[in-house]
Amino acid sequence: MTAARQIKSSNVLTGKRKSHQQRRAVPLQWPKEKKEKLALFDAWHDVAMQIVHLENDDFRLLAAVRKVLMFSSGEIIASNREIAWRAGHCSDKTITRCIKRYADLGILIVASGWRRDGDNLFKTRTIRLALPETLDDRVEVVDLRPFGLDTRGPGLKDTRGPDPYGHPWSRPASELKDTRGPGLKDTRGPISRDTRKEEGRREIGANGTVELFSETEEG
Repeated sequence: MTAARQIKSSNVLTGKRKSHQQRRAVPLQWPKEKKEKLALFDAWHDVAMQIVHLENDDFRLLAAVRKVLMFSSGEIIASNREIAWRAGHCSDKTITRCIKRYADLGILIVASGWRRDGDNLFKTRTIRLALPETLDDRVEVVDLRPFGLDTRGPGLKDTRGPDPYGHPWSRPASELKDTRGPGLKDTRGPISRDTRKEEGRREIGANGTVELFSETEEG
């Protein structure tokens, strides 16, 4: 295929925004020790970079993740405006769309909830690091240990016990579900004051599957 045909077949000249087929995402089990947190983030980042590259997507959000990630919990609560500022002063809408695409790729999980500030309630958004349940065969994982995988081979004793959550790098689905609703106090952290409309929100299903909500851009 010539370069001209490749350009025509891409989203560059069609006017269509890039999108991906939604993949089931598995949230990372965030460690307690600082060294393990850094190792897990680096391992996740290596895999996420490959996934974004294979899908020919934008790297700017990945470049800013470390700046806005709360390493104490492995979560991002920054608003789109703050993330955009950290990602090269791009527009808020660019980050909104990028978060949606990353979530569809399975490398982020986005959950919503509520936080009280005096008599007012604000909708909050929490972003967690994740990986697709099934990785593309072209993705190389150099070191499996940060993900909690056993790489020692037969004949060596495994003292870790059974995987508690049904997936090597998973956190329990119950940790992701916000059952409080309006009127209940949330003391988790800063308020996300993003005023964009959100629609299509879906919760954790009865079978423990993680489903995402999407944001719609204004204008």
